[in-house]
Amino acid sequence: MERKTNLVENITLFCRFLRNEGFQIGSSQEMDALGALAYISWEKPENFRESLKITLVKNYWQHNQFDTLFYKFWSELKRANDSKVKNVPEKESKNKAKRPPPIEVIKNWLHGNPIDKRETSIYDPGKVKRRRDFSIFSEEDLKDWQEVIRIVRKKISDIPGRRQMSTQKSGKLFLRSTIRTNLRRGGELIELNYLQKKPKKANVIILADVSRSMELYSRELLRMMYSFQNSNINLETFVFSSSIYRITKKLKAGNFRQALKSISEFVDEWSGGTRLGNCLNTFHKKYGKLLGSGKTYVFIVSDGLDNGDIELFEKGMKSIKKKSRKIFWFNPLAKSAEYTIQTKAMQVAGQYIDYLVPATGVSDFKRFLGNTKW
Repeated sequence: MERKTNLVENITLFCRFLRNEGFQIGSSQEMDALGALAYISWEKPENFRESLKITLVKNYWQHNQFDTLFYKFWSELKRANDSKVKNVPEKESKNKAKRPPPIEVIKNWLHGNPIDKRETSIYDPGKVKRRRDFSIFSEEDLKDWQEVIRIVRKKISDIPGRRQMSTQKSGKLFLRSTIRTNLRRGGELIELNYLQKKPKKANVIILADVSRSMELYSRELLRMMYSFQNSNINLETFVFSSSIYRITKKLKAGNFRQALKSISEFVDEWSGGTRLGNCLNTFHKKYGKLLGSGKTYVFIVSDGLDNGDIELFEKGMKSIKKKSRKIFWFNPLAKSAEYTIQTKAMQVAGQYIDYLVPATGVSDFKRFLGNTKW
């Protein structure tokens, strides 16, 4: 394990360690953990452990795993520190002994320290090969997405096409069909037929951001994609970070766990950097035909954090908008009461999307999709 002697760096390293073990921890949880340490008493070592446990544990499974993982990490870190200190000259050791106490380090981090450069987990522009272990993900709560799928299926089935059909629902009277129908009943006008536009089958495309900044929402995102792809909706699913991957067939590879295993072997840039412009343009060039001609709904799930080529991003959004029926952008950050559109990507996207939806879970999707007229 890499040696770190700064408390803030060690906490960041610990959060990364927990993420690798399946915990859903983002930058906000890291800040909560560091903020909580400013209020605890350092006289008892267990206060430190309990403080991290309260801020980083979110469910029963994590609660059972935390203590074991805590002692494993910090014992390995201590061994790394001890072995490193032996090789440090005496003069250097004395200088390092003058470091500020832990409470001051935390306060400096919370209020900003221009001298130190520390790890952040917001944006990484590089292309990083990183596979994800989904072995701890379960099929629980998949049934919650069935209600969302039912809503979407109903919404997209109500799109009127160009062709017309005979129906007994109210509309324009279809005289020819009415006469033909009533001739079978002796010629009396007992039953009236009407003309209505025949509903056309719409498509749905999901473009899901699986970059590092979206890692906190990966569990719910995978459940959503799996549930949608295994419904009877005509749907294509893609994930992207610095590159884009078509995972439609991978999501249909057996049960939930088998599908996750297939995805983890196929996508090798999970939790990497973000290049929205590059990914959207690749999608349009390679898979643009899937959009059809104005009968496809596009669901983009992303926080919009991207420092890539903004002109390339706008070109991609413009191309998708031209061929799609509607674009929904589901942004988990937008759920915060303090959220404002500040990133260039989201400012540009606002010109092309039809709905910006604050969403972090199934309840948000259900509420918006059920209460909004498409």
